[in-house]
Amino acid sequence: MKRLLVVLVVLLALAAIVLVGGAVLDQRIRAEAEDEAGRRIAEALPIEGTPIVSIDSFPFVLRVLMDGTVEQLHVSMRSLEQDGIRVDEARLTIDALELDRDRLIDEHVLEVVDIDTATVEVWVTGEDISKVANVPVKISDGEVSITYQGKTYSGTVMVSEHAVLVMVDGVPPMLSPLPSYDFLPCEPDLDIDGDRVHVECTVEELPPAVARVLTQHR
Repeated sequence: MKRLLVVLVVLLALAAIVLVGGAVLDQRIRAEAEDEAGRRIAEALPIEGTPIVSIDSFPFVLRVLMDGTVEQLHVSMRSLEQDGIRVDEARLTIDALELDRDRLIDEHVLEVVDIDTATVEVWVTGEDISKVANVPVKISDGEVSITYQGKTYSGTVMVSEHAVLVMVDGVPPMLSPLPSYDFLPCEPDLDIDGDRVHVECTVEELPPAVARVLTQHR
């Protein structure tokens, strides 16, 4: 009986070592794949700094080995600027991804094969709008105001023809274009999030600018 207990203890200890080692390996491969994807995105897109890339899936490697999928991939970017149009922040959430398992395991590289949906969000500040509209625009506590010919007016905002439209009675409408369909491939919904305009939409394919980075073979 005593010998059997010793054997059981040894087996449990070995199992614990294998589990811990597997978890460490899982975290390392995930972290390296996230960092590598962030570097590729930073090199390819007109953003400030390196984006934060994170994967929601556990166990990550085992699930990819079994069916090649992960639950979600998040990309958070700062100061995306294109053709003089700037957004303060951009986020991409991709659901139900299929990955190239060979590239992940062999090279620790994220290469997306297919997705279910992708949600694109961008935040625009009053300063961003002001630079394009050439009129001082302020966003504060969920409200928009502009200064026009020395007077301050309360306004409303909406999305129109892929641009943020600021409207005030008696003042010409002001348009601030959003990033191109290459980055924001849809007509988004809009709301005011504190001191920024927030737009969001969900599509069934990766935005082309991101697809060129995460789906190309190297």
